Amino acid sequence: MALIDELHECSAEFREWWPRHDVLDGPEGRKINYDPTAGILVFEQLSFHVAGSTDLTVTINMPTNEFDTKSKLAVLLAQTSP
Repeated sequence: MALIDELHECSAEFREWWPRHDVLDGPEGRKINYDPTAGILVFEQLSFHVAGSTDLTVTINMPTNEFDTKSKLAVLLAQTSP
């Protein structure tokens, strides 16, 4: 529990999110990423098994409107385009 106490002390986001228990059992659901340039990005994640293969999975991360993720992602993609 020392790690959790340390995260509580140094992260306002952790203090806000920890009580929510937004932990998912599987690969589907909400995924939160942190980008040093854009900040918090939130995605809805869907996973599908590839027909005929037990080892392959296709995962799609769809940007949400939470934390302005769609707009932030568009800016990030524009910065990397040639």
